[in-house]
Formats: sequence, structure tokens, C-alpha cells
Amino acid sequence: MSGFAAVFPNITGTTGRIKKTLSGRSSVGVLNISFDAPDLQALLDMLARVKAKTNDMFPVMYDISKELAEIVDRHFDRQQGPYGKWSPRSPMTHLMAQRSRGLKIHTGPLLNATGKLKGSFKPKAYTKKASIGSRLKTKSGENLGAIQHFGSLIRVTPKMQKWFKANFWLNLEVGFLIIPSREMLYMTQSDRKKMLNMVQEYIMEGFER
Repeated sequence: MSGFAAVFPNITGTTGRIKKTLSGRSSVGVLNISFDAPDLQALLDMLARVKAKTNDMFPVMYDISKELAEIVDRHFDRQQGPYGKWSPRSPMTHLMAQRSRGLKIHTGPLLNATGKLKGSFKPKAYTKKASIGSRLKTKSGENLGAIQHFGSLIRVTPKMQKWFKANFWLNLEVGFLIIPSREMLYMTQSDRKKMLNMVQEYIMEGFER
């Protein structure tokens, strides 16, 4: 804590001299501790600056929110989750693309053929936190980003069976369709360290004059 201690007020101490009384007994003088007024005010000013920094951290949270956006973009570009590459498209998806009767089945980059899902993630900054998320919905009202991030088990209904048969000449005899997890909202240890350093640097500005 040497950096902090350097701005503490100067403390001066004086001890009274030991004096011999007429009876031969000793008496000890009072220990005097005094604060230098200018240094005390500097300390109070510094604490006020640090308090102001921690009360409103929006500036650094704004920077962190932009960092979160870059992280998510990077995951989409690399097609990668925290444990390796995203699961590839299923053989059924490729079969749908071959048999499609007019519907566009994307076979380009995973989750990024049109850029719609990637572009739906918006960063936000607050006084104490930063976040990023997507509000993009499927036609049935489910959050598309959550489905892809966590994976999903979709029950095949009679209506879905008719739709697959009409559009792809496919007779679905399975009870469920499996969408594998393709995580895009995560941070590496280096990401966390970088953001922690950003917060520390922001707060340390309060210690400077």
C-alpha cells in the first residue's frame, strides 16, 4: 500500500523530556501527534475523488460494454465456444437445403450467414455494470439467441410434420429435433483480466491529483 500511504498526512510526534523532580521522581512528557492541515485536506480530496469514481462507474462500464460487443463478434467470426468449435450443421439441415422448395436454407457460416443474429446483440452500460444481449425472436416468440446458446430440444408436432413434408419432401418420424449448444456469450480468463484492469485503472485515477 505504499502508493496509498504516500499521500497520507504527515504525522509528527514529540516526547516530553524526562525531568527529575525535587523528590527524585521522574515524570514523562505528553506524546503530541499533529496533522499538517494541507496534507489532511489532500487526503480528504483524494477520498472524495475515489468515492465519486465508485459511485458512478458509467464511463468505464461503457468501455467494457464495447469490449463485450467485440468479444461476441469474435466468437461469431471464429465459430467457437469456450470448449472448442461449434457443432457443425446436421445432415438433416444439408438435406433440407438440397430439397428446399423455395425456402432459403443457409449453408454459409454457422449462425452468421445473414449476420442478423450476430447484429442483434447490443451492449448496454449502467453505473455499476455492463451487459450484452439479444432480443431477436423466432416466429413462435422464442429468443433465438438463447436457443442457439443453450441448445434446445424441440418437440415435433403434426403441424411441423406437414410443414417439413410440404417444403422439403421430408417425413419426420422422430419425436424431437435437437439443436446443439453453440455458446457465444462467454469470456476467457484474459477477457476477465483485461476488464478487471480497466476497472482498476479507472478507480486509481481517483488517487491522482
